[in-house]
Amino acid sequence: MIKAKFFKYKGQKYMLTENRFDFVPGFKTKRNGFMLVSINENLSSRKKNLEFHRLITKRGLRNMKFQKRN
Repeated sequence: MIKAKFFKYKGQKYMLTENRFDFVPGFKTKRNGFMLVSINENLSSRKKNLEFHRLITKRGLRNMKFQKRN
């Protein structure tokens, strides 16, 4: 049985699931008016958060440039 979490982000409805994949960290597709986000459950907690952020915001945290604070 797959556990799904439903939420809204910037007016778009999302459904988050965790599944086992061999080589794919995660994917996003549109289903029945929801954006289905599926993440590999074998990833570490940190990798899951990075992948979740990448799929929701359509950009990655690793590629963002941050400014130093003085």
